[in-house]
Amino acid sequence: TARFQAETPFDALCIDFVRSRVYLALPEPFGKPEEGRKGLERILDTLRGRGRAKLEPSFEGELEVLEVTINYFLAEAARIGGEKGRARDHYRRVLELDPASDFGSKAFVHLGELE
Repeated sequence: TARFQAETPFDALCIDFVRSRVYLALPEPFGKPEEGRKGLERILDTLRGRGRAKLEPSFEGELEVLEVTINYFLAEAARIGGEKGRARDHYRRVLELDPASDFGSKAFVHLGELE
């Protein structure tokens, strides 16, 4: 299998995103849902912290799109796992960041179901 080498901090973040998403999405024993969740949370920490300044996204708003996407995936994983409080927090963040998006409309519906 080919291994991709990150040329920039943003490339490394994208590789981590894909790896974490795959770990989260695959069923046991192939997936590593806890590792996937932790990976996505680390990326959110980077997007919200000082590491964000080192990232050079491909287009304006890409980091925000990534943050919305990660919050939605984490909300879905929490909802499926029965963690209603965690799911609510992530859905609310999606709605704060981008209520008009597809993820925003889905988050609104799921949040209503959890209330």
